Amino acid sequence: MTRINWAGWLLFLFSLAFCLPAVVNGQQIASQVNVLVDGLPADETVANLVGLKPGDSISDYQLDQILKRLMRTGLYASADIYKSLDSQPVITINLKRNILIKGLKISAPAGPAKLIKSQLGYLRNGNSLDPAVKTRAINDIKNLLREEGWFFSGVEFEIKNLENSNLAEIEISLTDPKRLTIGQIRFEGKNILPEGQLEHLLEIKSGDFYLPKKLSRALDNVKKAYNELGYHWAEIKLSTESFDPARGTVDLRIFIDPAVRIHLEITGANLPLKLVQPVWEQRVFEEWALSEGEAVLLKHLRKKGYIFATVRSKIEKKENDFYVTYRVFQGTKFKIDEIQFKGNTAFDEKSLKKALGLGEKVLFFPYLDGQEIYELPEKVNLFYERQGFPQAKANLNFIRQDNSVRPIVFIEEGPRRIIKSLEIQGNNSVDSQEIMKEIKVRPGQPYYQPDLQQDLEKINLLYLNKGFRGTEINLDSIPDKDNNFDLVIKIAEGRRMKVANIFISGHQQTRRSLILKEVRLKPGDWAGYDRLLEAKRRLDSLGIFSEVKVEEQMAGPETVNVSVQVREGEQNYGSLGLGLETREEVRTIALWQNGLRPRITAEYIGSNFFRNA
Repeated sequence: MTRINWAGWLLFLFSLAFCLPAVVNGQQIASQVNVLVDGLPADETVANLVGLKPGDSISDYQLDQILKRLMRTGLYASADIYKSLDSQPVITINLKRNILIKGLKISAPAGPAKLIKSQLGYLRNGNSLDPAVKTRAINDIKNLLREEGWFFSGVEFEIKNLENSNLAEIEISLTDPKRLTIGQIRFEGKNILPEGQLEHLLEIKSGDFYLPKKLSRALDNVKKAYNELGYHWAEIKLSTESFDPARGTVDLRIFIDPAVRIHLEITGANLPLKLVQPVWEQRVFEEWALSEGEAVLLKHLRKKGYIFATVRSKIEKKENDFYVTYRVFQGTKFKIDEIQFKGNTAFDEKSLKKALGLGEKVLFFPYLDGQEIYELPEKVNLFYERQGFPQAKANLNFIRQDNSVRPIVFIEEGPRRIIKSLEIQGNNSVDSQEIMKEIKVRPGQPYYQPDLQQDLEKINLLYLNKGFRGTEINLDSIPDKDNNFDLVIKIAEGRRMKVANIFISGHQQTRRSLILKEVRLKPGDWAGYDRLLEAKRRLDSLGIFSEVKVEEQMAGPETVNVSVQVREGEQNYGSLGLGLETREEVRTIALWQNGLRPRITAEYIGSNFFRNA
C-alpha cells in the first residue's frame, strides 16, 4: 500500500487555491476600475453613477445591472464593459455619449424647407441622434414632399460631427424636386352621378398641380355628395396613379362603389331625419343601428316632454336599397311636476334631492326634462351604493294628473354596510396620525370599496413622497353577522431611497446651475416623488424648454440617480427698430406740426435668445 505524503498534498492544494481566480459564488474582486466617456477618463459624477471601485466584489449579474443602469439614464448611445482574464480582473467601462443635434441646414426651395422643419420635430436642436434617424428622416421627407406635390426628389442626408464634442450638424439637400400636373382623371366602378358633376365636386382638373392632400379632400367632397343621396356606405378612393416623368404628368383613376342606398323614414311625428342619419353613416350591424336609432329618437322625444312616447323600427331590403322606417307613437306632451321619493328611510327627501343635484321647482319651469327623469333611478342606485347600500334598487313610476305627470321613485334600500373599526399595521416609519390625515375612511362611515381603494392609493403616495419605493399596501375587510366590517390596512414598507447623483442632459445654451436651481434636489436628499414632480413643473415654467423629462434610476440598494433631460426651444428671431412717434393723432402729412418724440422698439420671439439662462 502506497504511503501518502500529506504535507506535500496540502502544499499542492494551497498553491492551487492561490493561483486560481478569486471566485466565490460566481464573484471576483475588481483590482482596477476604468470608466471612459468617448475614450476619455470620466469625471467623478459619472464614476459615482457606475458605483464600482477597486476592491469591490463583482459578478456577471452585477456588471449587467450596471450596464442597464447606465443606459436608463438616457445620456449614452452605448455602453460596453470589458473584464480582463486576471484572477482579480481589471474592469473597463466604455461609454459613448448621445450625439445631440446642434444645427439643421436644408438646401431646398422655401416651401419644402419650411415643411421639413415644421413637421420633423425629432431633428430640432437638442434632440439625440439614434442610428436609425437617417433612414427614418429620408422616408419621412419623401412622404411629406409627396403629400405637397413634390415628386422624384432625391434626399441627401449628412451628419457632420463637431470636433471635441458630442454635437453634430445635419445637412439635408433635395435634388431635382419636381411638381407634376394632372393629366387625365377617370372614374371606374359603379358611377351614379354624371361625370361632369363629379369633376365639379372634385374641384381639381387636368392641368392643375397634383397635390395628394388636396385630392384627399376632394374625394371627401364626392363621398359627402353620395351620403346626401342616401349612399351612406359609399366607398370613394384613388385606385391608381400613372406617372409620366417625361411629360411631368400623372393620370388618376378614381374608384366608386356606392354600395346600398339607405332610405330613412320617420312616421307618426314631425322629426328631422338628421337625428338618425349619423347612426347609419358607417357600416354597422343593421340590428344595432335600428335599436340605436330608436334610443336617439326616444331621448329627443322625452326631452320635449313626450314622457310615454314609443318607437318601433323595421328594415326592408330590395336589391341595393335598404328601406328603414322608424314608427313613432308620440303620445301626449306632459308637464313634469315635482319628484317624490318613496321607500327611503335612511335619507329624507330633502337630503336625497340635494345629493342628486335637484333644486326646488321654480314657478312653472321644470328642473328636469323627461330624459333626465328616466336617468334618475341609475343616479339613485349609485348614490345609495356610495352610502353603503350595495343592494339598493330604484324604480321609476308616474302619476298622471290631466296634462302633467308626477315622477315617483320607489327605493328598496336593502341592508347597509358600515365600517366598525379601523387598524393600521406595519407603518414603522410613518406615524398613524399622519396617515389618518391623508385618508377619509373612519369607523362609522359606509363601506364603499372604490373609496377605500382611493385611500390606499393616498397612503401609497404618502410613502412615495417620503422617498419610499416598493411599498405594498393591502386591505383586509372582515365582516361580522350584522354586516359591519373591521378593516385592517397592512403596510409592508419598501426601502427609503436617497438621491445619489443628478444628471442633466440636452442643455446647450442654458446654464447647468440654472437647471439645478429649479430642480431643488441635491445628493443626500430623500427621493420624494412630489419633489421630482415639482422639479419638472418648475423647469417647464421657465418657458425655455420645449420638453422636460425628470426620471429616476436605481443606483444602489437605497439610492437613486435623478436624470433630468431637457430639450431647448427653438431660437427664432430678434429685431430692433428706431423711429419717431407723435404725441397726437396724425391728421396731416406734416408730421412736424405734431409733438414728436423718438421711438425705439425691440422685439424678440423665441426662447433664451441671448443665451444667458
